[in-house]
Amino acid sequence: PAMAYMLQHVKLRYPNVKIYFLLNDGLSESITESVKTICNHYDVKYVALNGIDKKNGHPTIKGHAQIAEQIKDALK
Repeated sequence: PAMAYMLQHVKLRYPNVKIYFLLNDGLSESITESVKTICNHYDVKYVALNGIDKKNGHPTIKGHAQIAEQIKDALK
């Protein structure tokens, strides 16, 4: 519910802005599907990150570069 609330208000406040949601890899299937459903409902594009290098659950320097590359590819 919190994500739906957030996207609804962001869309209302910034009607002429393209919004992208970064969907982290390694989340449970139920969370991943829920995020995709909510994004689709509010017409928000999501970038499903994949194969990000992490240490203790957080992106490493290499992981940050991978995120940047995947975002760049998604915006093309």
